[in-house]
Amino acid sequence: MVRRLRFTRLHGNRCYDLIGEVTSFSDLGKVFRADLMEREVIFLREPESAISAEDILWLRTKLDLRLIDSEVESLTTYLYKFGQ
Repeated sequence: MVRRLRFTRLHGNRCYDLIGEVTSFSDLGKVFRADLMEREVIFLREPESAISAEDILWLRTKLDLRLIDSEVESLTTYLYKFGQ
């Protein structure tokens, strides 16, 4: 429920594109943090053109305020693997 509210607040009507056909928590993919999932990262990379962990965490989601270094590193590694 909290995640859905954050998606709605942050992405507005586009949250339906983000959530799509999600029917379970596992459909959201890898967990980078309790409120940052792989599906949102992919969503931000494609239509939003987010290209770095800093871009996603600070400019797009403001989650940088609450992440610890290991969580940022996990996201950075993930993005690097997919051609950051």
